[in-house]
Order: sequence, then C-alpha cells, then structure tokens
Amino acid sequence: MKRFLSVLLALALSVGLSLPALAAEETVDIRVQEGPVWLGVREDADDSFLVYSADQGKTWKAAEPEEVYPYGGVQYTGRDYILFSAGSTAYTSLDGIHWEALPGRDWLEETARFDPTLNGGLYTREIGLLWTGSEYIMRQKLLEDPRDTAVHYGDGLRNHMVTFLDENYEVIGVKVFDGQVDAIGYENGVYSATVGGETHTFSRSDWDLGQGFGDNYAVGEAGVLRKVYVDNPEGGSLIARFDFAMDGRSWVTVENTPWTTSPEMVSILPSSGKDFFVCNTYSGEIYTSSDGFTWTTHTPVTGTWHSIEGVSSPLRANYTFRRAGSGYLVCQNVFGTGGMYGAGGDTQGPRNHVLTFVDENWNEIWSHDFGAQVLDAMRLDGERDGAWYALVEGADGAAVWTSEDGAEWTLTELTALPEAPQGDPRFQVRDGRLWASFYGDPAYWVDCGEYELPEGCHLEVRPLVHSWDETYGEAMGLVVEAVDGQGYVYTALTRLLDQGALSMEFNALFPTPRYYVTLDGEYLSFDTMPLAQNDRILVPLRGIAEALDFTVTWDQTSNRAVCTKDGTQIAVEIGTANAWVDGEARPQDVASLAQQNRTYVPLRFFSEAFGLNVDWDGGHNTAVLTTAAE
Repeated sequence: MKRFLSVLLALALSVGLSLPALAAEETVDIRVQEGPVWLGVREDADDSFLVYSADQGKTWKAAEPEEVYPYGGVQYTGRDYILFSAGSTAYTSLDGIHWEALPGRDWLEETARFDPTLNGGLYTREIGLLWTGSEYIMRQKLLEDPRDTAVHYGDGLRNHMVTFLDENYEVIGVKVFDGQVDAIGYENGVYSATVGGETHTFSRSDWDLGQGFGDNYAVGEAGVLRKVYVDNPEGGSLIARFDFAMDGRSWVTVENTPWTTSPEMVSILPSSGKDFFVCNTYSGEIYTSSDGFTWTTHTPVTGTWHSIEGVSSPLRANYTFRRAGSGYLVCQNVFGTGGMYGAGGDTQGPRNHVLTFVDENWNEIWSHDFGAQVLDAMRLDGERDGAWYALVEGADGAAVWTSEDGAEWTLTELTALPEAPQGDPRFQVRDGRLWASFYGDPAYWVDCGEYELPEGCHLEVRPLVHSWDETYGEAMGLVVEAVDGQGYVYTALTRLLDQGALSMEFNALFPTPRYYVTLDGEYLSFDTMPLAQNDRILVPLRGIAEALDFTVTWDQTSNRAVCTKDGTQIAVEIGTANAWVDGEARPQDVASLAQQNRTYVPLRFFSEAFGLNVDWDGGHNTAVLTTAAE
C-alpha cells in the first residue's frame, strides 16, 4: 500500500479535498469516484483496509468486510465497484460498502504473475474497466519485472486487446490491436481504444464474434481454431472467416493469413492433437501453425512428402495429419477434377498411395507405398512404443496393415483401425446432459448442461494449453469432443468447460472431506454427498435404495420412508431412530434426518438390513459394501 502515499498530496490538491484528521499511520489514499460513495485505503502499522465516506470525505468508516485488502486502487465501472487485491483476487460491490469476492475468472488468473507485491514491486499491473450498459470493456497493462531474466514468461496476454466481459465478468469477446492499449472509451454505441497515442473507434460487430466452435474447427495445444461464414462486406455470397481462441470463448479474427484465394476455398483439417492445419483445396498448399496466428506455408513440390506432381488443374486436395509420438502420420487424397471440360479428370496424386511419417520440422522420416489409396493411419500407443496401423483401400473393401518399424508391413484381418480407448472417466452423458467429475472424482458429478452424443461416438477430452516457453505451460481449460470409431471429430461441446470454474463449482457442491461408498468394488454416485454424524456415515436414502434396486415410497401419514424389493420391506421414521424390517422394529443407533431436500439414513444399518457386508476404509473415507455370498 505504500505506493499510495506518494500520490496522496497530488490527489488532494487536484480535487480540492479536505483530508480527515487521521493519525500518521492511518493515512487514507482518497480515490474520488462517480459512484454513491468515496472510497479509500486506510493504512496502519500492520495492515491496509478499505474505508468509505458517504459525506464527501468528512467522515470515514470501514467497509464490510474489513479484511478486504486492496492493491491497485478501487474503480467505479459505471455499474459497480471493483477492487484488485494481491495475487489473482478481486472483490466487487454495488454500493462500495458491502463487498464479495469475485469468483475465479480466466482473465483474472492471467494477472497473478504480475502481482506488484512480488519482486520488490517492479511488476506492472494496470487494469481498467468500463460498463457500457450491456457489457464491460477492459484494458490491461501487465508487464514483468525487467530484472527477471532467468525465467521469462512474457508480458500480459491481453495487453494488445480490448476485452469484453458480461455482467458476471466472464469473457465474451476481444478486439486486438497492434500495440499496448492505453485507454478505452464508449459513447453512443461506439467503442474506442487508444494505442500508441492514436485513438481507434469500432462497433460491436467488430468484436461480437459469437461463441461455440461452429461446425468447422480444430483443437490444438494453444487453443481452438474455427471457420465461420459471414456476410461479404462487398456484397454477394457469404465468405469464410477464421477465428482463434485460447480459452474457447474469446475469439480473435486471424489476420494476414498466407492463403490468398477466397476463404471458402480453404478448409480446416481435423484436430491433430498439437498444431493447426489449413488446406487450400484448389492448389494443394498446406498451412501450419502452432499458435493460431503465425503460419507457415508448405507448397507442393516434386519429390517430397507433399508432392502433387502430374495432377491436372483444377484439382481437389485433402489431407490427414495424425499426431504420433514426436511427429505426424500424413496421408493425402489429391485428384484432378477435369473442370467443366473433363480433361484430366480423376488424375491421382503421386502420394495418394503413400503413408509418410514426418517429424515436427516436416522432415520425412519414413514412407511406405501401399499401391492403393491410404485412407487413414494411427499409432496405437501414441508416444509409447507401439505398432503403426494404416487403413488402405482394397478391391474388396478397406483393409488394415500393421508395422513395428514403418518399413515392413503386414496385412491383418481387420477392416477398420483399432479403436482408441473409449470414453473418458471424467465425463458422462446421461439423458441428454453432460456430467463432469472434477479431476476424475469417481462418485460426484457436476451438471454441465445439454449435450447430445451422436450414435457410435465416444467422448474425448483435450486440454487447452498456452505455452509461455519450452519449460512452462498453463492449462486454460478443456474441450469435450464426440469422436467416432475412426478418430474423426463429429461434434464438440458448444461451450468451454473451464477447469477453474469447474473446480470452484465442484468444491462448492461437494466440499471436503468427501465420503465415498463402493458396492462390490464400484463407486456409488449420489446427487448429494454422504454426511458424518456421531462417528456414523449417513447416505441419501433414495440413492442407496435405488442402487440396490429397491423402490422408495413416502407414507405421509406415518412420516415414514418405505423401501421394498422382492417381498422385503424396510421403513424408517424421519427424524427418529425408529426403523422396521418386514414389520419388525429394529431401532438404529443414530436418527435419520432430512437435509438438502433429501432423507439421510445410517449407512451401516441400512446396508446390513439390505443383506450387505459393511467395512470401513478410513484411509480413503470409503464405506466398502459387498454382496453377501449366497
């Protein structure tokens, strides 16, 4: 907070304020606001805390809660107040008096490494926010300590952006500029940004790029690339635009692309697992990028893995890149179309029959000519030692060849590539909704919304990672994809599952310590978590009963829950220890209870009444149920 003191006198003189009489160790840095109150920071010998004045600085009171420790001042956005504290912590308030911590946000986490309380305060962190009436616009100036040369991560991701946030401070769009954004503004539907002393204006259509992945996209290590069709500003038919997002929400239009033909003539190739690939379907050129912005052009030439020698123009080109270990398996499908006169139609590319493995620098490591169209390929075990597989067109249908070294290939009896491991234990689709278990928690799940898993597809999850250098990577989130048996992405979740937000939601629903129940080795999932009372575990009655195929009914007259199965009936009286098994009274050692709109019953009593054996694994907070041997 000491940096506030240096500007105190200048602030007071510039606005003509009379400072309240405070002890020397309780100096207040006054931040004059346009909101309903004035806000400041009071410092004593040990701490700094937020104060407010409702009478233009004559008297001051501590804001609630007092333990809000600001760093970087308080802003009035035009809608509310926001206060940035150390690390990636921020607080918001509608009245300047009552404050709440802002839940974790991607953009806020990005500011953590620029905390001015670190390294003697030589990091720079400036964040400016303005409410337009429908969204916030934000600028950032995040600069590293210039002395920090050992591990240099780079300056802030959004320094050259105006970032747009919804009313919950979630990113909904960005507008990118060529330099540091020093100021922002908004008036009558026109946005402005000052960059390098020059003010640029733009409209909502310049940044409102929509959300979701669309139908044509690829996921790489750096983020997501998508192709969307928009109106042609010069009139006529739609044209294609390419957008990139590091987080799956903040879409930036990719400018200065190397492809010079109409965008509708180029297509995004399927997700490779690392880099992005765009193909010019008319020329056969391939464009690659690791970050979505910087592109390399691979022009077809004679005698390389990318040769289309002898194919008449116009042509049609398509490629498949499959990540395999430290490189890519490449197959091509290039043929001449013959045009309107048909001359040279169906001319086949010289590499259509060849499977090639290239390293990350696009050097050919090995290749094999199968004498027929190579449809697809894979390495089953990824980066581990494993066999190579190629799907090749045959006279009687597709056939699969395999090799241990890429040189000697053997025909198998398979007609499709081996299936990759199906599904992902962190995600499930139930009744048209996607559920996620954070970090693979086996029993507790968060509802992520509607999701349709196409028939014949399984779920795969790709992390989005932004790499700052070769040794440091930061996971930005997850993308959930539906993938068919051949490895092609069929569809993707239309919104990103942010790991930070998912973590907070999960821990809010299922706080630690968490208790688990297994039945014959399988975890039971409950929509509310078991409770611990008086050294006993209580579980949701309906959850445990339905897991054991019992039907649960409610007798309101007697205030009893009744479970029945195959002539067996178990009843409990809510709020008491009274229970009955087939009409015989069997008091429990702890009372059942109603909580969170659920009826909870003692697990041991109920399990033994159902005929199960019960053990307790204290090391994993798990009740182990096993079916009694017949």
